[in-house]
Amino acid sequence: MFSFSGELPSSKSLVNRALTIKSYNPEVKVAFSTDSMDVQVLQKALSDFERGQTEFDCVDAGTSFRFLVLRLSRQPGRWIVKGSRRLLSRPHEALVQTLNAFGVDVEASAAQWVIYSKGWQPRPSVSVSAEQSSQFASSVLLNSWTLPFDLELQLSEKQVSMGYLQMTLELMKQFGFQYTQTEKGYRIPAKQTPKATNYASEQDVSSCFALVACALQAGEVCLQNFPFSSLQPDIVFLEILKKMGAGVEREQEQLWARATPRLGPVNLSLLNTPDLFPVLAVLCARAEGESQLSDLLHLSVKESDRLQNTIHLLERLGRKTTLTGTTLLIEGTSAPFEGHGLFDPDQDHRMAMAAQVANLYGAKFEILNPEVVEKSYPQFWQHLAGTVSC
Repeated sequence: MFSFSGELPSSKSLVNRALTIKSYNPEVKVAFSTDSMDVQVLQKALSDFERGQTEFDCVDAGTSFRFLVLRLSRQPGRWIVKGSRRLLSRPHEALVQTLNAFGVDVEASAAQWVIYSKGWQPRPSVSVSAEQSSQFASSVLLNSWTLPFDLELQLSEKQVSMGYLQMTLELMKQFGFQYTQTEKGYRIPAKQTPKATNYASEQDVSSCFALVACALQAGEVCLQNFPFSSLQPDIVFLEILKKMGAGVEREQEQLWARATPRLGPVNLSLLNTPDLFPVLAVLCARAEGESQLSDLLHLSVKESDRLQNTIHLLERLGRKTTLTGTTLLIEGTSAPFEGHGLFDPDQDHRMAMAAQVANLYGAKFEILNPEVVEKSYPQFWQHLAGTVSC
């Protein structure tokens, strides 16, 4: 059993968005408490950009890469953005198409991107794909401050993770951003500057879910000052766990989670909350009955192929799964997990967390490269300190 009480690090999603906004007005103040790799990468890059540097390294930080590339393209010049082979091999066609739509040229290789920009060029409208991720559209919105022309942004018909795009808009509105929603997207007036606002980021809800899931297996967690009215889409985990009969409850501004012997199955779409999938799938695997998780196609283009990696993890735990199209059926049971031996998270922080959730319910995995959690939740292992088998 383990016990944790306190606050978790700030949301990397919100902090990275706020830092991008701040780059358009240095009087904006952003307060946060996180040393996640994603935030460190973008914070350093934006600071170097302000000092006049032209070469940057995003390592494995996908969100930081997308936000930074669009930020650099706003300024005329030649920019070099490096990254790991894994990062640069991820699908970026929509990002290149967006840059090209603004008159920005890109030379992409396995080692770096070279960006040639004269600044964004006026266009009657610009179309952005949201089929694999909403981050491309968020990147455009976050970098539409101070534009000398009105912008008509149109989104593709197929869309995923739109809760994160709505989060982007709601955050920008806190800085005075104005826009009009249209039939196909958004109309953004020219010459908007972020208000000199003091912004303090809330806790990372995705990280909260991972720790709560651990508690449901074998522990107790009290998350203080929990953001119950969060902008983050993953806040839906509270509703999901309630449906599963999990031992989670609110006490004033605290969220309590306690070990729960029996969970029930769920039937739901993860179209807007893909980051929940690996850990949630493990919880479903110990729920009594068949769970159905749908709209999973875009999981194959995350930090790893999370869909196949999670299926492999569940099979090692002794659970039967059936993948039909973009829907995964998980036959769960409350019997302890059977998995053991080495587990490779495939450079994916959420796969490492999912394996540890399994470890707390009978599995005995030795997780390789446990430091991958530094991407989002560096204190994960520390907060689980004192865990014993039960």
